[in-house]
Amino acid sequence: MSERSDPRLDVILSEIKRVDDVDLSEGPAYGKHRDMVGSPFAFFRGTVSLYYRDLKDGTLPVEVSRKSLTRIQGDCHLENLGFLTEGGAWAGPDWVHFCPNDYDDAGVGYAEWDLVRYATSLFLAADRARCDDDGTYVNWPLDRLHDSPGFEAARGAAKRFFKRYRKTCAAVADDPIECWEAVIRGFKSKHFLADYEEKARDRAVRGDDFTSKSKLAKAADLESDEPRFKPKDGRIERLTGARADEVRAAFAPYVDDTICDVAIRHGAGLGARHADRYYLLVGPDATDREGDDWRKLLELYHLVEIKEQRPPGFLAHFPEIDPANRMPWAHLVIDSQRLMQRHPDRVLDEVVWEGSHWLVRTRHNSKVSPDAEDLADGDLADNLRDHAKASGMAVALAHARSDKRSVRFETHMAERLSKQAIRELVGVAERYAAQVIHDWARLRRLLDERDLIA
Repeated sequence: MSERSDPRLDVILSEIKRVDDVDLSEGPAYGKHRDMVGSPFAFFRGTVSLYYRDLKDGTLPVEVSRKSLTRIQGDCHLENLGFLTEGGAWAGPDWVHFCPNDYDDAGVGYAEWDLVRYATSLFLAADRARCDDDGTYVNWPLDRLHDSPGFEAARGAAKRFFKRYRKTCAAVADDPIECWEAVIRGFKSKHFLADYEEKARDRAVRGDDFTSKSKLAKAADLESDEPRFKPKDGRIERLTGARADEVRAAFAPYVDDTICDVAIRHGAGLGARHADRYYLLVGPDATDREGDDWRKLLELYHLVEIKEQRPPGFLAHFPEIDPANRMPWAHLVIDSQRLMQRHPDRVLDEVVWEGSHWLVRTRHNSKVSPDAEDLADGDLADNLRDHAKASGMAVALAHARSDKRSVRFETHMAERLSKQAIRELVGVAERYAAQVIHDWARLRRLLDERDLIA
């Protein structure tokens, strides 16, 4: 059987074409799609809509009920949880905590969608951790995936993820006011996440590495006498002239200081790399600085991202779940983020500009999270368990904050996740992870045989 007669491959290609407007059956793979065939985990990250198509048609069977509807992250996986400064870029080290760090696919959905997606990512991240010294992915034989060390380690981690989620929901149901204000931080030195927390604290305002390793320090040209971006070949390009003036005029009302410089960002992210993005360098202008060197006032500056928003990954396949999902896409994202965060970012808004809806949001100075490859540094099973337990609590708190009128949701989820249900969901996630790896192999084989990887 040839690849093109494979119905599953047709599904994969059609979903990629629908979302990204790229026909990988004929044209070469560039950028995002080239990266996607690097590993099954990268494929999983880049095809969030395929996950929801599989939920819709039963390829991924997950039982849900309306009682589990809440605001969901939408693209919940291992690399989309990490450390950041709560409230925005202005915050210092004491505001760093572990939480969801990406809301681009957020909206109203079933909690199980986030849970199964994260659990699936544990298997795929463990699989991705198997790599050469240069980081190149080394795949396990497809016919023995379930016997691989990565899958064995991920089973235990997935079980602990669901158990910690259940425990947190029960705690919220018992004492919601205290739990809604809970944060996850202060990991002990041997914990897998401890070093990442320390890095995030160091890069926050007033942290030891703020002036050298923060997002602001890396993006701004600290050699310049005026606040401006540092051009990076192929990634960040400064805008000048009429286009920069148009961006300033459109977005100045939505930021908290003067827009000192404008840049366009090329090739950001994996799931939505085709979306247009601009960066703003925001802070005091020359008048407000009163002659002071802007670099001595660096903590008063921050980055703001302007991103053309696309629909969340689930929406095409589940358009009628809740009326809230009919909001403009950018509004849905910021509405969900404000509900799910304990203290939302200071700069978080939407703007209708040039016929599209745009997100306006803070670029956190100290957004730090482990990559899947980092799991191989030390004991894989221990690292997975550490991440899974922290994530179970973080996702539960985000879900729970979505509706503070009652604890009906938390009570339901604590009851829903019985021991038997957890065993079944872990099995569902493992089987789907194997499906993803086979899907990745299908796409990789097609592109390799046709020499379409540019």
